[in-house]
Amino acid sequence: MTLGQRIAFHRKKKSLTQQQLGEQLNISAQAISKWENDQTEPDVTALIRLSEIFEISINEIVKGESATVTAPRTASKSVTAKPAAKHSLSSKDIAQIALVLVITAVLAVATVLVLQSILLDPTSDFNYNRIEFGMTPQEVEDILGAPQQYQNKTVRSTYYYYGGAYGRKLAKISKINQKMNQAESLEEIAALAEKRAELETELENMEESPVLKIFFKNDEVIEVELIKD
Repeated sequence: MTLGQRIAFHRKKKSLTQQQLGEQLNISAQAISKWENDQTEPDVTALIRLSEIFEISINEIVKGESATVTAPRTASKSVTAKPAAKHSLSSKDIAQIALVLVITAVLAVATVLVLQSILLDPTSDFNYNRIEFGMTPQEVEDILGAPQQYQNKTVRSTYYYYGGAYGRKLAKISKINQKMNQAESLEEIAALAEKRAELETELENMEESPVLKIFFKNDEVIEVELIKD
């Protein structure tokens, strides 16, 4: 059989006229006639639609590989297009889908583990986002670890530095800055400036780490400032 003859054969098996088949394909009956007389050939889109209407594979239409062994089907008297046949996935498609699912699962597990390690690490700067107004010093310490205390008498509140050794250096520099503002002699200012310079040099040689400055009043957090990111 030629391609046109196979189209005509399967059309007749479905009890469809050329006009009825053309309506389902949104083309004219004349176009169907040209196919069946091997004057023209259907394009890929039309072949896929024909396979759905005839309920056979595209190979059966194009090559006739299974046309002679296909069990007869009950002819349909309806001219309404039947639901599209479900095409099974190839083994290659299944393997690719499985690989994507495995990669997605691995990434999801890795993300969860990273987040857990961050949240459980008391020195992680991400924990700073867990500080809320109204928390007590102990609640903050449970999250960030032990602080370095510094009293600011001007606003009658206490603020703490969090950030390990780096935070302690910054706390000392802050104390020196306040003493310099209160110093009464140039000699005292010079001595404090020299000490501050030494601390700043030490800071430059240290590995930087995030430092948080938290203000407390009446044992409750009233202000949070990230002074070193």
